[in-house]
Amino acid sequence: MNSTPVMTSTSLTLRRQKFVSEYVETGNATQAARLAGYAERSAHVTGSRLLRNDKVAAAIEIERQTLRARLERPLYSGYTAPLNEQADEQDSEHESKPGAQSGA
Repeated sequence: MNSTPVMTSTSLTLRRQKFVSEYVETGNATQAARLAGYAERSAHVTGSRLLRNDKVAAAIEIERQTLRARLERPLYSGYTAPLNEQADEQDSEHESKPGAQSGA
């Protein structure tokens, strides 16, 4: 059994969770801090400080991994065959019409 604790975003405050989401989306700590509701005047310092926080850094890595895994999954894996069949039918209809030119 794996006894390593799993980092969840629920172990962060709501504001820090928002920072993590915004940082993963923008890649900009200052902008992420502003969008998470931290003070405009000190957002650059707050963003930098949050990136050095162990829990925040772990949550950023988890969110990046989750996003990466989601992007690697095929969007329409179950629908490729019908689309390919339809394209084949259209090609064969076009080739069988009188006056249709050959592929050259």
